[in-house]
Amino acid sequence: MLCRHGIRDHDEAAAKLIEFARQALPPDPVRVPTLQRTLAAAVDLHRCLHRNALELRREAAQALAATPYALLTSIPGIGFVLAAGLAGELGPPDPHRTLDQTCGYAGIVPRTYQSGGPDKPAVQGKVGPRCNRILKDWTVQSAMKLLLYGPNEIKDR
Repeated sequence: MLCRHGIRDHDEAAAKLIEFARQALPPDPVRVPTLQRTLAAAVDLHRCLHRNALELRREAAQALAATPYALLTSIPGIGFVLAAGLAGELGPPDPHRTLDQTCGYAGIVPRTYQSGGPDKPAVQGKVGPRCNRILKDWTVQSAMKLLLYGPNEIKDR
């Protein structure tokens, strides 16, 4: 194990660890049963949390599969967790919501102000204060995953 973790002179280091263990103070015999029960309870709790997390993931995957957002998982880099996060924040797909409205809601595009007619250039403002910051976070995470694992035509953009 020491060799796998890049420890030089692993045989010498192992000998030192064994010697330190021999010199260590033994635990108080009165406390040993309590410490053993505490350790067993911590292991049981860890196993229970792990089982519950797996069950929740399974249920969330089934719920995601029943929505159109399940298609997001077909994009390289977008996994179940990102797709479920995006689906949860976007809500039911609304056929009347445009791409610009969705981008504004997510807070990934700033507001554009234009007054004075078409002859004056548009002025870029700040991102709206009512944007969904959680959706923005999921969107940025998805973009980073696409940058790392997505197809080359998307990476180039």
